[in-house]
Amino acid sequence: MRAVMIVVPGLAEQPLAALGGRTPLDTAVHPALDALATRGRLGTVDLAAPGASPGAVTGLPALLGFDAALLDLKRGPLEAIGLGVALGPDDLALRLNFVSTCEGTLADTRAGHVSDREAALLLETLRAPDVLPAGWQLVAGAGYRHLLVIPGGAALDLHTVPPHAVLGQPLAAHLPSGRDSMPLRGFLESAFARLRAHEVNRVRLDLGENPADAVWAWGEGTRQELPALCPQFAGGMAVVAAAPLVRGLALQAGLPAPRLLGATADERSDLAAKAAAARALLAMHPWVVVHAAAVNEASRSGDAKRKVAQIERVDRELVGPLLEWQQEQPAERRLAVVSDHSTSVETRGRGDGPVPFALHGAGIDGVRERRFTEDAARAADLQFERATALLDWFTRPSSRAAHA
Repeated sequence: MRAVMIVVPGLAEQPLAALGGRTPLDTAVHPALDALATRGRLGTVDLAAPGASPGAVTGLPALLGFDAALLDLKRGPLEAIGLGVALGPDDLALRLNFVSTCEGTLADTRAGHVSDREAALLLETLRAPDVLPAGWQLVAGAGYRHLLVIPGGAALDLHTVPPHAVLGQPLAAHLPSGRDSMPLRGFLESAFARLRAHEVNRVRLDLGENPADAVWAWGEGTRQELPALCPQFAGGMAVVAAAPLVRGLALQAGLPAPRLLGATADERSDLAAKAAAARALLAMHPWVVVHAAAVNEASRSGDAKRKVAQIERVDRELVGPLLEWQQEQPAERRLAVVSDHSTSVETRGRGDGPVPFALHGAGIDGVRERRFTEDAARAADLQFERATALLDWFTRPSSRAAHA
């Protein structure tokens, strides 16, 4: 058997007044997702990790079969691996966002999608000796996403807050805390003083764009080993993703995660290229996970119609082609679509609660016509409290008859 799991972060959320009381998923036209829901099984899964520390990476590891609460995975070191940075055992890695401020509050966690070229100029300014503490390293990622490495920082008493938890609030009230936090606080404050006067930001303001006038460090962690891949994925898995976090998780787990030209982990990402890469990898691996961040990025824009458009694009350029792949050999192939977390357009932050999924193919068949929506998923009979139950359904070779 061959199978693909498409992970779409931020896919689901609550009804929005801007869409007449409907969700973006309910508003969007998505025939491929609807076909998957009709031909297969629909439901929800709770990917929460009770006991995990704030800022821990939980949803996606759970879908790969890891106990995210037990591992307590942190974003910084995973993104370092995804960017090709070899951390020493005592190094501390943090994600570094360019952000926009307004009268002392955090106004935009993505700095208006600052470009790679602009980010390179701003990072160079931050590497000045009077801004960046000696020995610290800034590693360029893409757009607003970058990395800060503090050599020998593993023993530091340091605690940060994710930027989406600070959105609309005073930055000064959420600066890094802990006994050893002052150097990092000083770096962030020096960066703000240098960035707000930078020519790049003067131009952005003249063009009516949000400035990248501050940086925010978060997701601190050290290098961490992962256990063996879960038994459900025996035979080998590969991952198609552009986000450094996801590629880092895959590489740390020993999974192939090739770089793709045009895959950008944002709304510009080449989804057709991801679908083609998945098909190519399936010639060598029985399991392939495809991660598509476009819908989540649109959610963080605060624009409901923009999110609707990205759901429709994911359906057309990614789900549709892979559903066609599944239908070429329906008795030997499976396809799943699931979200690893919800994201609200209104708050531009993550939501809580179970997320919808659909499974189809090779013994997982449906019996009724229905749409892929939050309400339909909640009304279906498959309501899983843990990801392991979903993985059991998706990977078990035995045939299952549908009754919902």
